[in-house]
Amino acid sequence: MMTLLDGPLGLILLPLAAAPLAYLLRRWSALAGLLASGVALFLALVVLRLPLIPVSAESVVSVLGRELVLTPSNRLALAFVYALAAVIFTLGWRIPQGAPFFPLSLALLAALSGALLVRPFLFAVLLLQIGAGLSVFLIQSDRPGSTQAALRYLVLTTLAVPPFLVAGWLVDVYATNPLETSLLPTARGLIAFGFAILLTSVPFHSWMPAVGSEAPPLAAAFILGLNPLAVFMLLLTMLQDFPWLAAGGAAYTWLRGGGLLLVALGGALAFSRRSFGRLMGYGALVELGAALIALGMGQPVGLRAAVIILALRAISLVITCAGLALLRQRVDNDTFEALRSRGWETPLGLAALMFGGLSLAGFPFTPGFVGRWALLALLVASDLPAAAVVFLAGVSVAGGYLRGQAALLEGAVGLTRADPRLVRLLVGLALAAAIVLSLFPQIFLPTADRLAGLFTFLGS
Repeated sequence: MMTLLDGPLGLILLPLAAAPLAYLLRRWSALAGLLASGVALFLALVVLRLPLIPVSAESVVSVLGRELVLTPSNRLALAFVYALAAVIFTLGWRIPQGAPFFPLSLALLAALSGALLVRPFLFAVLLLQIGAGLSVFLIQSDRPGSTQAALRYLVLTTLAVPPFLVAGWLVDVYATNPLETSLLPTARGLIAFGFAILLTSVPFHSWMPAVGSEAPPLAAAFILGLNPLAVFMLLLTMLQDFPWLAAGGAAYTWLRGGGLLLVALGGALAFSRRSFGRLMGYGALVELGAALIALGMGQPVGLRAAVIILALRAISLVITCAGLALLRQRVDNDTFEALRSRGWETPLGLAALMFGGLSLAGFPFTPGFVGRWALLALLVASDLPAAAVVFLAGVSVAGGYLRGQAALLEGAVGLTRADPRLVRLLVGLALAAAIVLSLFPQIFLPTADRLAGLFTFLGS
C-alpha cells in the first residue's frame, strides 16, 4: 500500500513539512541549516534510487485529479536540484543569509519539485508562480530598503501566467476535438509568449541583475540557478509531449534569435557594471541565452550543449555567490567601491568569486568553459556571426570580473577579521569540487548526455 512518502508525492511533502520546522528553528540557524541540508541531501539520494522510498522507473500519483509523474528525465533534473540545494543550505549553515532563508528555501524547493512533477503543464506554471511569491520574501529577507528586485521578479512572473491559462484551455479543447487544428497556432503563440517571459527574454530580463544585487548571495544562487532549470525542463517536457509546438521549425528560430539577443544584451552591459551582484546577473543572462541558442539549433547535439550549459551555470552561480557572501559579511554592499581592498581580508572569498564569475564567462579551465566551448564549436560551423557574439559576450563578462578583482586588491590592508575555520572549510570544499569538475568534466558529461538523450523530439 502506497504511503504519503511513496513515489513523487513525498518529494513535495517532505520539504514542505520541513519548512515550518526550519521556521521554528530560525533563532538557531545552525540547526535550521542542518535540517534543510539534510532534507535536500536525503531527497537527492532518494531520487537517485536509494532504496529507502520505493520509486518505480516511472511513478504516477493522482492528487485531486492531477497527476504527479516521476519520469527518468525529471528524476535526473530533481536529483541535480536537490544536490545543489543541499550545497547551498550547507554553505548557509555557517554563512548567515537572514532568518527566513531556510524555511522559505525549503518551501520554494517543494514548489519547484511540484513544477517538475505535475501534469498538465498549466499547474506547473501555477506552482512556478507560487514559487515566485515565496521568492519575494526570500529576496527581501529581513532587509529594509529597496524592493525593486522582489517586485520585478513577482510582476514579470505573474505576467507569464495568463498566456499559459488560455493556452491550457485551448490545448484541452484540441484534445477533445482533434479536428480543431485552427486552435494550435494561437496556443503555440501564447505558450511562446509565456516562455519568453519565464526565460527572461528581452525585455523581460531586468529582474535577474536586480536579484543578483539585492538578494542575499546564497538566496540569489537559489533563485538564479535553480528556477531557470525548472522552467527549461518544463519547456523540454512540453516540446516532447506536444509535437505541434515546434512544427515547421519556427519555434527553434525564435529560441535561437531570443537567445542571441539575450547574449548580446548581457555582454554589452556586463563590462560596465560596478556591482558584483549585477555583474553576476548579466553573466547569468549570457549563459541562459547561450542555452537557448543551443536548443534553438534544433539538433540533438545542441540539446546536449544546452543541458550542459544550464547545469554548469547553476554550479558557477553557487561558487560565485559563496565568494560574494564572504565579502558581504564585511561590507553589506556589493559595489566595487564599497569592497575596495577587501579581497585581502578573505582570499578564499576572492578566489571563489573570481572562479565562479569567470566560469559564468566561459573562461578556460573553469566548469563553464565546457558548455561554452561545445556551443562555439557548433556555431563556428554554421553561424560565424553568432559565434562571435557569444565569444565577445564571454570576454565582456570576464573583463567585468577582472575589473572587480582589481578593485578588491587595490591597496593592501591589514587582516581585520579572518573567516571562521569551518566557513573556510565549506567554501574551500565547494571551490575544490568545482575545480575538479573543470579539470575532469567527464565526471558530469555522461549524466548530461543521458538526460539529453531522454528527450527525442529532435530525433536521436
